[in-house]
Amino acid sequence: LAPYWIGIVFLMLPSGSPLNSIPEPVQFLRPNGEGGLQPVQEGLDWLNKIQEPFHIVAAVGTFHTGKSFLLNQVIHSQGYGFPLGPTVRPTTEGVWAWGQLISVDSLKHKVLFLDTEGFGAPGNTRNYDSKIFSILYVVCSHLLYTTVKLIDQREVEQLELLVRQAHIFGVIAAIDLDRDIEDKATCNSSDALSSKPIPSFTWVVHDFFQGMDCLPSSSDSDCELETPKQWLDRMLDSQPREDGAVRSLRRVFSATDCQTLFLPTLAGKAELARLDRPGLEMHPDFTRDMERLRGALSSALA
Repeated sequence: LAPYWIGIVFLMLPSGSPLNSIPEPVQFLRPNGEGGLQPVQEGLDWLNKIQEPFHIVAAVGTFHTGKSFLLNQVIHSQGYGFPLGPTVRPTTEGVWAWGQLISVDSLKHKVLFLDTEGFGAPGNTRNYDSKIFSILYVVCSHLLYTTVKLIDQREVEQLELLVRQAHIFGVIAAIDLDRDIEDKATCNSSDALSSKPIPSFTWVVHDFFQGMDCLPSSSDSDCELETPKQWLDRMLDSQPREDGAVRSLRRVFSATDCQTLFLPTLAGKAELARLDRPGLEMHPDFTRDMERLRGALSSALA
């Protein structure tokens, strides 16, 4: 796993927001060239200017599954924001923060949004992906996990592996932070873990237009469709057990949810390749789905 001092650096940073006249992404973790991550001093300096409490929300997932685009839509940016990748080459490296805290609905505290390097990018190892996810699991209030079109067993298994590794990392980081701040002579892992807030979680399915299944309790003549949340729960409950242990992501997040998003536009391939173009009109169904997602995110953070 990543050197746990990196995660502790972010846990010890003050809370709040600097004033930026022209917001732009700020990098505070970058690849170190040796399969790990290192802090970016400019990013740490930026964070140290913050003087108010805030939530931290990160988008994670396989590369090119719409993480940067999702965050740009949440913060209502068009024509600016996190850069999007118009080619097969991954765009984001390390971890970036949006250079301004964002007000979300009626939340008491603003939100710092983090864009992250996608899992499974060419040249990256599974261990590197685990380092990114582990740090985010420790510092974030909420995680947005993105996939395209479906939730499949492979994605669930990948996420479960990342969560198990992050859970171990969270214990290590919490122990060290507890020792540094309170100067305790002893500290056990259960105390440390219970003192660290567990993030909530939303699985976001992009480009979703498939129909939902009927609930098992429905009759053939009166089909009651399952909700996206029920779909996610069914996928998690259907995962195989290993050595008799119950494997469920719901046990390592404070709450889980699922939100689906329709295609951003049906205008054509050229428009889909440049979703950051100013003035691009989004499909009404996508707009409604995004408003529902913002509302769900606000409720999760409240």
